[in-house]
Amino acid sequence: MSLVIHTINKQRYVYDHHRVGNKIKSTYLGREDKVLVMSTISSNGYPVNSPDYPAAHKTADKRELSEYGKKRWDAVERLAVHTPKGELLGAHNGTIAVSKKVPEQYRGQVLYHEKQEKEIMMDVV
Repeated sequence: MSLVIHTINKQRYVYDHHRVGNKIKSTYLGREDKVLVMSTISSNGYPVNSPDYPAAHKTADKRELSEYGKKRWDAVERLAVHTPKGELLGAHNGTIAVSKKVPEQYRGQVLYHEKQEKEIMMDVV
């Protein structure tokens, strides 16, 4: 569906409203100042080069699959396969970023995945 920003006490919070089967779910993604949409995200550097990244990515995939369902997860995986070499759909270096190349209806899902990776990697450190 779409990203929604709620303003509460002058703070802006980002949510992703999406459909899973017949239900509409709302997933909290973080404060707006911690979420970026960038034109290109390079695959060089942290977190991809971290030794903890593969395990965090796999766990984040499982959480994303349970949150969004198989159909949407497959759609984002197809996007990832067709992403040019050296680029990412999303990243987390302090702020969580998603590429403008990701269609709007999937940006929340990519942000959710990156948020999960970030939390998992912070727990490891």
